[in-house]
Amino acid sequence: MSQTEPPLDYSLDWSDDMSEKPISIKSGMKIRFENLGEITLQERWHAGGSATIYRGIGDNGEEFAIKRYRPRINDLQHQKDVELEMQVSFDHPSICRCLGHTAIELSSGRESHLLAFPFFEGPELSELLLPDEENSRGMEEFYSNEKVLLCYRISEAISIVHQEGWLHGDISDRNILLNPDPETMDIQLIDFEFARPAEMQPLNGEIRRGTPEYWAPEMIEFKWKGSSKMADIWAVGMLIGHIMDPHFKQYLGEIGGWRDWLESRGSNEPVLPEKCPEGFTAEVWSVVRKCTIISRNLRPDAKELERALHSLLEV
Repeated sequence: MSQTEPPLDYSLDWSDDMSEKPISIKSGMKIRFENLGEITLQERWHAGGSATIYRGIGDNGEEFAIKRYRPRINDLQHQKDVELEMQVSFDHPSICRCLGHTAIELSSGRESHLLAFPFFEGPELSELLLPDEENSRGMEEFYSNEKVLLCYRISEAISIVHQEGWLHGDISDRNILLNPDPETMDIQLIDFEFARPAEMQPLNGEIRRGTPEYWAPEMIEFKWKGSSKMADIWAVGMLIGHIMDPHFKQYLGEIGGWRDWLESRGSNEPVLPEKCPEGFTAEVWSVVRKCTIISRNLRPDAKELERALHSLLEV
């Protein structure tokens, strides 16, 4: 999220007749949100597969993160996704809640949805797991107690989501923002595009959605119909593996992924390695490992994982 951006273009991208609909949405435009007033789009902050994030400034100077979805035409699944993401307002500092929504019809006839969120200035966790020359501080430079605290923050956030009866649907290192203050390790769990109440069936269960590296086995086998709270738990377990072990990706390659693991070790043996990382007790690591059991009914729920990780903070 700290990528170098081109100079801001503050010209409004309207057609020649200013009374007509805009051609596109970009930096410099003023967007009106109900209950928030006008927010001016600033620089592009991040770009993903289906949306672009801008930093926005309200009339009173307050900063926002504005998520602008790619324009669509009559996409019922996308409309439902936006409706559900608008409902994410869980009152917890580690969860990025939606503050407002608007939709703009473009001159092409397509419609672009925009969502407003609190602005959180911190890198994606992915930038720390795979540091580059601009961001030389990687996860290896964090002390074990700081990593444990980070793991707890993530488990706490997903536990809140699950307690509210929802699943996130796309837990990954790209959807965790981190303020790497060693005292707090504050995070924001973001991107609830694929979130939904756990009992709700998606309109299209035949597609695969989310981040492939963190798909649970049942999501690979049964596509989006396999998404569940337990699929979230698998993703959290894999995420903790990456945080605690800088060689975790290499380990996954050596074991041949979960398919080879299933063939050689069965569905009841956790995929995470047995060796307990520094900062963990054997008992707590056992709970974390169970997150990556292929048979999803044997995985711990989010609250059990949160309690186990919290016990490490009490030592």
